[in-house]
Amino acid sequence: MAFWKSADDPMESGGCELCRGLRGHARLRKVLYDELDAEYRRAKKETKRLGFLYQEACWYNFETHSRDWQHPWHETAGHTVLMMHGHSYQPTPRGESGSYHIYYFGDAGDAPHLPPEILGKELRDAREYEQLLEEERFAPYEWAPGGRKYEQHRRECEAAKILKW
Repeated sequence: MAFWKSADDPMESGGCELCRGLRGHARLRKVLYDELDAEYRRAKKETKRLGFLYQEACWYNFETHSRDWQHPWHETAGHTVLMMHGHSYQPTPRGESGSYHIYYFGDAGDAPHLPPEILGKELRDAREYEQLLEEERFAPYEWAPGGRKYEQHRRECEAAKILKW
């Protein structure tokens, strides 16, 4: 996991003439980075939770479908107890509080089918969002004046060359 080193920030030492040494840009960048980094950590946690829930849903789905199998495959015994529950987390002042809502609890022979495709889509979307935030959390440093991507944009953008930024 990477993090931004304040020694690399040209504005950290008061390099902006508009701030007159007050380090306003550095503080603003730090605040923006901290917010994006916190969102990245939440997205990473959510992806992990959805991954576990997806595994549970796939196993539950397997059990509900295997009860109808014929010989030579073994079918699920009808008296086998299945339980499928979802997780819900709410932020609290001391962290977070979790609750577990039961989707189904009972005999495998009576269990309704659960298509894991919906949860799979949610998991893919969560992974995409996590990957996006993994890079974009550094945007306050990268795209601000003096940043690596800002300087690259100045060199490569035709409009910036014409305006002589």
